[in-house]
Amino acid sequence: MLFKTALEESAQGLASLEFLKLDEFNLEGDKLKAYEFPLILIVPYVERQKPSSSGAWKSRITPFVGWILFKTDERTYKEYTSKQLEVTAVAPAKQLGKQFFGKLLQTDVIDSDWDIRNIEISYTPVYGLFDIYVHGVAFNIPELKIVENPSAC
Repeated sequence: MLFKTALEESAQGLASLEFLKLDEFNLEGDKLKAYEFPLILIVPYVERQKPSSSGAWKSRITPFVGWILFKTDERTYKEYTSKQLEVTAVAPAKQLGKQFFGKLLQTDVIDSDWDIRNIEISYTPVYGLFDIYVHGVAFNIPELKIVENPSAC
């Protein structure tokens, strides 16, 4: 299985999944408006690979970052405090993250030699991104170890 496939399957039924291109890394609100919400947005990542004796590729992704976002209307954004947005967008984004990463960590793309109990996922609240009423969390996983077997795809 390929890592991108594992991400797509893990997001299925939970949220839209999009991969930012390098030229979109400085994302603007107009581009973000085109996506469906809730949204898991993956930032381009560095992958360090080495071949294994089985023909699979072992990789370390450092770091693995992105956003989990919900969209509200203008009235909600203007009238809600950050405490209210915590309940309506940030907490649901964290919960969606737990479901998404829970599914991802059970796929065969995660390196079985790696103890997933050591994984650390940090969530940072984000409010009102790009003035288009998008809220949620930015996530950061300092290191993710994967195994891809292109011949099995």
